[in-house]
Amino acid sequence: MPSMIFRRYLASRLQFAISSCLLLACLRAAPLLQAETVQAWQGKVTIPTYVLGPADPNPSFPLINSDDVYPYSMLDDLTDDRQPKTYTALYLENQYLKITILPELGGHVYSLYDKVHHREVLYRNQVVKYGLVGPRGAWIAGGMEFSFPYAHSMNTV
Repeated sequence: MPSMIFRRYLASRLQFAISSCLLLACLRAAPLLQAETVQAWQGKVTIPTYVLGPADPNPSFPLINSDDVYPYSMLDDLTDDRQPKTYTALYLENQYLKITILPELGGHVYSLYDKVHHREVLYRNQVVKYGLVGPRGAWIAGGMEFSFPYAHSMNTV
């Protein structure tokens, strides 16, 4: 079991590293070769968030739940308690795009803003509200997540 946990942990870190590198490469390969330099910085963003209840203390076994999530716990206690929450945000920007990545939400690309046409490219949810979509239950809609080697991985949230 430890090797499975370690593999999944490495896969999640690899997902974040690859997605960050791909986004940086996209910024560098802007439509015009005379693109300005890319700026990168870390900041904070406050988003209204529906609080996720505690993890299920009982592990989910394959005989009961078809998803192979053991030894992870299920995150299926959704609440109606909405509170402002501050997240760490990683920003990448050039003269064409501004990208916001939220590492605390599994490395989601929260916002991809087109500075030329003054609009969001992706759907940017104004609130973080969990749904029972992921293998462990909780998953959020909006933005973009990197799904390699798994889609909706065990640590998406």
